[in-house]
This record gives sequence, structure tokens and C-alpha cells, in this order.
Amino acid sequence: MANFIHFLISVTLTFIFVSVVCVNTSPAARNELPLGSFPVTINHTDSINTTECNLGWKTPSNTNDTIQYCTYKQRSKKTAFCLSFFLGTFGADWFYLSRSSFAYIIVGLLKLLLGCGCCSAWPLTYFGSESQNTEAIKLKFRGVSTFITLFAFVWWIVDWARILGNKFADGNGEALMSW
Repeated sequence: MANFIHFLISVTLTFIFVSVVCVNTSPAARNELPLGSFPVTINHTDSINTTECNLGWKTPSNTNDTIQYCTYKQRSKKTAFCLSFFLGTFGADWFYLSRSSFAYIIVGLLKLLLGCGCCSAWPLTYFGSESQNTEAIKLKFRGVSTFITLFAFVWWIVDWARILGNKFADGNGEALMSW
């Protein structure tokens, strides 16, 4: 049983690692525009320049001296919420919003390990020998497992609230694209 759980954890971590590498090396993750696209409309009226970006594109807030209009593709709030709702206990929302941010990837891995721990700890407490020595260990293990499960559940709910309340920025500190 323990070998099977180790196998599942290693497969999950490998899948997450490959997904993060593939997502963060795509042209959209590097904020590059696809060839031939120019997502900006500049209106010149009365010598006032106003810039209107197409939906999902914005001017980055951390620009240096050069102004590059509408070159940053925002992450979708709807996708972030759906990932958080269905796969949030495994950190999928943090990986999606990471944008190559080391801190977001570390928090996603922490959430993944916490989610795997609380999901795998419950069945492990019901298998094994029934001697008196192991019953005390199982009781303590169940208490720790219950605490970890409650902590993971609260973290899951807080991430929903942050996404829906527009308080969850992506890895570069930019706001998510609205619904």
C-alpha cells in the first residue's frame, strides 16, 4: 500500500512539474504576442492619446522607461476559479497563476503536498494490525490528519474568496481578467 501511495505522489509531482514547465515556457507566459497580432487601439483626439486594449490584454504596471501598450496577457478569473474549485486542494490555481513566480510555485507545491497528505492520511489510519500499541498511534494520526484536512479546507475556501473578490493577483502582481 505504501509503495502504491509513493508511486501516486511521484506521478502527480512529475505531472505538475511538466505542466508548469510547459505553461511557463509558452509564448503567452513570456508575454510575447503571437506573430501578426497587435492588441491595441490608440485614439488621437485633441492631442490626447488614450489606449484601449482588447479584452484580456493590458499595459503592464511595472514598465521601466519605455511604454509598451497592451503587451501583457491577463490570466482568466473564470479559469482560476474553476481550477481552484475542482483542483484547488492540489494547488492547481497557484500553478496556473504563477507566471514563473518562484513563490507561487513553492506555495502550489506546499498546497499539493498538504492536499495529498490529507487525502492519503484518512485511509492509512484504517489499515494495519489491530494490536493495542498501534491503536494509540492511529488515534494520534487521525487527530493530526483531521487538523491537516481542516486547514486545507479553509485554505481552499480562502482562495475562492480571494479570486472572486479580485484580491488574488497573478505571479507578476497583475489583476485577473474579469468574467
